[in-house]
Amino acid sequence: MKRILFIALISIFTNLSIGQTPGSLDTSFNSTGMVILQPGTLHENLYGLAVQPDSAIVFCGVARISAPSGFTFDMLVGRLNPSGSLDQTFGNNGYFSLGSAGGSVFGYDIKLQPDGKILVCGGYSVTAADPAFIALRLNTNGTLDTTFGAGTGYTLVQVGLSEDYAYESYIRPDGKIILAGASKVPGFTYNRGALVQLLSDGTVDTTFGNQGITLFQLGANTSETFRCMEVTPGGKIITAGYSYQSNTEYFVMAGFSPDGIIDSTFATDGHYFGSTISYAFDLELDNNNLFAGGRLSTSQGYDVGIMCFDTMGVINTTWALNGYLSADYNPIDACYALQIQTDGKLLVAGTSGQGGPFGDRDFFASRYTAAGTIDAGFGNGGYVTYSVGSAFDDANAIALQSDGKILLGGFAALTNNDMVIMRLHNDYNPTGLSSIDSHSEWKLYPNPVTGSELNIYGINNDEAFISIEIVSLNGQLIKNISLSDISSADKNIV
Repeated sequence: MKRILFIALISIFTNLSIGQTPGSLDTSFNSTGMVILQPGTLHENLYGLAVQPDSAIVFCGVARISAPSGFTFDMLVGRLNPSGSLDQTFGNNGYFSLGSAGGSVFGYDIKLQPDGKILVCGGYSVTAADPAFIALRLNTNGTLDTTFGAGTGYTLVQVGLSEDYAYESYIRPDGKIILAGASKVPGFTYNRGALVQLLSDGTVDTTFGNQGITLFQLGANTSETFRCMEVTPGGKIITAGYSYQSNTEYFVMAGFSPDGIIDSTFATDGHYFGSTISYAFDLELDNNNLFAGGRLSTSQGYDVGIMCFDTMGVINTTWALNGYLSADYNPIDACYALQIQTDGKLLVAGTSGQGGPFGDRDFFASRYTAAGTIDAGFGNGGYVTYSVGSAFDDANAIALQSDGKILLGGFAALTNNDMVIMRLHNDYNPTGLSSIDSHSEWKLYPNPVTGSELNIYGINNDEAFISIEIVSLNGQLIKNISLSDISSADKNIV
């Protein structure tokens, strides 16, 4: 029996159709490519993004829901359906919020547990002058998980006696939770980098560091903040952020053993300190490459700055220009989040625009090759900017969907500062194969096609002969391939 498989290039050549180049807005997302959310009355800002296995999008940040007047916030967690609509089944009509009579509650980072539960970390104001680390866990439906935090759904850790904020979390394979952030020295303007480890139920793990807490400070008159963290497969903890000394910010990165003790073999005496970049907002680990992304102070403002290290804190001089790259598009350019594609390319999210208190900044995204050169196939010569409002637009978070599309999240200074999530097209497929027919075993890669090569993979269980015809959208035959007397085919079609 002869079987003909027609491959119409509707999905194959999507990259060649108008408006679908990598980095362009995906208008199938909320019909415009972006969602603007106003969950409260003021101060909305999105800081963290994560994508569930079912492609729903969870996010965290701040908004004024029940907070008192003034510059006070509530923690906010929400969920979007894959199409971009608010998931009304989550929490209270799409949102969960937590306030404090003592002041603000911040949600800075969001992670998904293997069981689907949602972990958020940030800061909780016990009093206005005494925010504590907070780790909060929600069930999959957006309600507090009362098996966490002694029945409350959240744990507070007062690292010091002043301001403590947890900026990033990591869930270990055994369920333990590491929090990284900063703790202010009481009575002074100095911060100390801080790590806290919790057991899976939210209890402080007293076997970690000093009774569950590790503090890091370079000197008595220096101020250190951990803004990001990565953990190696062996359990080593690597943190990064900035050190503030003599009115100048410097990049700092530190390594710790799995039990929270400074690792003296990391970089120099356990830390790297330098001025190639001045502030790291995110760390991304790709095998033995550790990328630190942030900003570099300039006379006009800031440039995007990214460095590449190995997991021992040694600069990888084979990447980019001796392990470092910078980008200057406007007076203010900054990287707030990084994402590694499995093909080794590096995605960058942040802001770009004018300086000053009323300068117009836009959402910014760029992509670099695995070697550290700008990827000209992305956006406009390697980068894109999107204006949401006429003032500050910052992309604080980035995530990849299972189909490779790019999610950016942050805020726009519109009427009241609003949360923004946008979705961009990509020419990258994380799985390597895209199904072309849900009723068959035939798949193709890459989808969309960006060059002259198309790989077709198929399983032919019972047909003695199969013919594959590739046709264009207007019905023109592009290629005919015949495969006979085989039970499987893995052919490269050029």
